[in-house]
Amino acid sequence: MSVGTVHRKAAKKPRTTYAPAVADPRSQQPSGSQPGAGLPAPTSSVMRGNLATSQAAGTSQSAAALG
Repeated sequence: MSVGTVHRKAAKKPRTTYAPAVADPRSQQPSGSQPGAGLPAPTSSVMRGNLATSQAAGTSQSAAALG
């Protein structure tokens, strides 16, 4: 019986953690044009940021080689 109680408490904690998690991405996204898509937007932004950084690094390397 005690195990069930622990599970219930554990289930309540994630819910409390979800609220701030959703609020964080919103504050992190100043240009949040899609407030409804709070979770998907940050994820794509991070992926795009990584890709952009990789491309920028490649471009600078090419420029150095040309120089």
